[in-house]
Amino acid sequence: MASCQTDDQDFSYDPTNEISVVTDTTSYSVIQFETLNIVPEISNSIKDDRTYKYEWSAYATLSGKTPVVLSTEKDLNEPIGLDVNTYHLVYSITDTKTGVVYTQRYTLKVDSGFYEGWLVANNKDGRGQLSFIRKDGLVIYNPAEEVNGKTYSGMAFDAAAPINDLTDNHQIYYFASDNIYLFDANSFTELSTSEKLFGLPLVSSAPADVAIGSLSSTAYIVNNGKIHSTSMFAGFEGAYTAPLTGDYDSVYPMAFVNQSFNAYFGNTYFYDNIRKKFVFAAMGEVRINAAAATASNAFFNMASVNRTMLVAAKGTAGRYHFIMKDDSTSKCYLYSLNNGIPSANKEIALAGIDQITSFDAISSGAELAYIGLGNKLYKYDIAANTTVEIYEFPATAKIADIKTYKNPYLDFSINPTDPQHNKKITVAVNNGGSGEVFVFSLSGTGTIVNSTFSEHYTGFGEIKSVAYRNK
Repeated sequence: MASCQTDDQDFSYDPTNEISVVTDTTSYSVIQFETLNIVPEISNSIKDDRTYKYEWSAYATLSGKTPVVLSTEKDLNEPIGLDVNTYHLVYSITDTKTGVVYTQRYTLKVDSGFYEGWLVANNKDGRGQLSFIRKDGLVIYNPAEEVNGKTYSGMAFDAAAPINDLTDNHQIYYFASDNIYLFDANSFTELSTSEKLFGLPLVSSAPADVAIGSLSSTAYIVNNGKIHSTSMFAGFEGAYTAPLTGDYDSVYPMAFVNQSFNAYFGNTYFYDNIRKKFVFAAMGEVRINAAAATASNAFFNMASVNRTMLVAAKGTAGRYHFIMKDDSTSKCYLYSLNNGIPSANKEIALAGIDQITSFDAISSGAELAYIGLGNKLYKYDIAANTTVEIYEFPATAKIADIKTYKNPYLDFSINPTDPQHNKKITVAVNNGGSGEVFVFSLSGTGTIVNSTFSEHYTGFGEIKSVAYRNK
């Protein structure tokens, strides 16, 4: 059935009110609980007396949770108490006459008060403290005690903040003479102690290491020469194994991870300073095995090195460098591993090198390393096998630790985008019982810019180590 109806053909329309919002940027960042201020410039095409309602809301970029309303004012000027995360920040303007809603979306990154900076393990007034030098220069001398409301009475030996991109863990390990502690890196809240981490009350008496193995599947802790492991997963606060068994006695406190898809992919190597050889844990295994012989390699045989590892450093893209001492001659040599394969062996002609106190390396661009020896800092050109003194501290001072700035600090990071990557070096110096931290900017050739430091921090006790905590 069908019928007809006359249309009055009235095609008159009300004009649309076009709203435009201009802000200084489309991406914002704020430290958690600090105030975020955004003053938008708003214009509209219809100039009348109509009113508007405003709303600022946020929701996590990887979450389906309901948006959190931050403000209902035109300008945003509020403390941001959101969890540390990345958010979509949505600004909504409602035309109360028509009910039409205009929205503008921004990116909001909420960082913790401890978002990035240097961890400084030091001992002051007879006990340890884990201090934090934030990237913006703020120094917090004992954040764990302030946050947790308790006293950490043991002496400090080391700290680590391993990066795990796949599970997005943000954790800090603190190695002390009374316990091993696990803190949340964003808040310094205590998550665990050795009783839960290892099932027994372990303590530390020497430098330690925490490393993430291939594909972020396994984490390793080296403590007092023994190796512990665990399977990784998001939000990990669980348990490590008892000391792994196998073909080793006591290893140097560094793990050498191979991420390259070669014949040795997945192996995490360690150096046994008692048996003078490399050992390894294959990906997913909980037993330490002797490394295969590399006697045909031109540099060294991993199964029979027969020298003592004094210091070691992690570069980028699978490179590690370490200084080995021949105990019979006291001569020292620079050795390197490149994706699990020996790649350097050269004697270092520097007086007193067997007394080295600290060491770190750059492995992108120029192959450079830095040596702390007494009160002097040296640059070592690995390819040319030459050393040159680049800075001297007062005669009463002694370098405790040095670290080049690497961000991100991952074997995956063949081409890091941070413009400061490998362009700064941090030096911890002890003078009596007092510790100081100096930051130097590095030129393209690895020398110190303007021949002096760019940052200087004091107020620490005797420093044992420095380590960087990335975002």
